[in-house]
Amino acid sequence: MKQLIISALFSLLVNGCKGQTHRTIFNNVKKDTMEYFNINRYKDLKPNPKYSGQGFYIDNNGDKIRIMGNLTGGPDVEIRKPNSPYKTIKTYYKNSSPKSISKVFYSFPVGIFKEYDESGKLIREVNNDAPYKFSIDDLINKIKKEYDVNIVGDYKDSDKTKIMVSRWLGYKEDWSIYKKNVPMYQVSIRDKEGAPIVLEINALTGDTISKKLNKVGGVKNGNAGNK
Repeated sequence: MKQLIISALFSLLVNGCKGQTHRTIFNNVKKDTMEYFNINRYKDLKPNPKYSGQGFYIDNNGDKIRIMGNLTGGPDVEIRKPNSPYKTIKTYYKNSSPKSISKVFYSFPVGIFKEYDESGKLIREVNNDAPYKFSIDDLINKIKKEYDVNIVGDYKDSDKTKIMVSRWLGYKEDWSIYKKNVPMYQVSIRDKEGAPIVLEINALTGDTISKKLNKVGGVKNGNAGNK
């Protein structure tokens, strides 16, 4: 199974890169660009035993890697360290030149998204964190200080629902306790008894907007307001 996907990717890249040398295609790194796709980097990876389909691998250092095809005819490579909510995604054109690089925290994009043209030139950057003045690091510190939970260090692949984090740009109009255009984080963690605590946090100031405690036998709601 492993050889099938690697062979297919190799054929795809070589057929799309006629007239270029192996050195240029696989090893060239240009200034202000990310690296070209190197098939040799991935050909000896071990299949991830948790998945039966093609494309899931484990690197020698324990990184979990997924390789897929994309609409440009090139590969997408997702890389995530074990027990980490962070994931790096690198996409490539059919000629193996870089197309984009991005980072995901839990399920949402973070950091700087970079996009390249087929020659490897950087053509666009997007700061996914710009609307959220209260940063991910600020959020990590707040949850650690107030609830003794590390939303990065305590994340476990074996229990992905133990900690969940999302963020969005907020409501377009004032509604209930919410103010329009105030971005927020939504965080679900568990107390010492294992019961979920659901928080909404102002992503501009770090204030807790609401807190919901789900206890056995009922739900206890607590709206914190903008404290």
